[in-house]
Amino acid sequence: MKIKDQDVLSGALLIICALIGYFFAAQLENLSVAGLSAAFYPSFLFTALLVCGAALVWQGVKREEKTPLPAFNWGKLLATAAALALYVLCMQYAGFVLSTIGFLVLAMYIFGERRKPVFLGVPVITSVAVYYLFSKAFMIILP
Repeated sequence: MKIKDQDVLSGALLIICALIGYFFAAQLENLSVAGLSAAFYPSFLFTALLVCGAALVWQGVKREEKTPLPAFNWGKLLATAAALALYVLCMQYAGFVLSTIGFLVLAMYIFGERRKPVFLGVPVITSVAVYYLFSKAFMIILP
């Protein structure tokens, strides 16, 4: 059976990613500082990913009109993979906030964003917000 619906394929990929994530989250060392294990937040997020994937598969199977798969853009995939590799390398030298700002700027450029307020504002606000959320609310130390 050949899958021709983009929702079914996308949902199946989300389910696979969630299951792989569960596998790696289960291997996290338990250094319970805040009363929750290290795997709690990743497991929560992978559960949400699994539910969304199942909903997409269900929606694609239930719908009579199938949405064909779009053409695949290898250029964007390779550029995003290179930006991600650069992000990981820069993380140890520049820290979380600066590396994340750089990665988001590159990713937004790759995917076609050219509006200056969005191009400059979103990465800065997002990086700082995520940093404070993790360091203050979740008590997780970021590099």
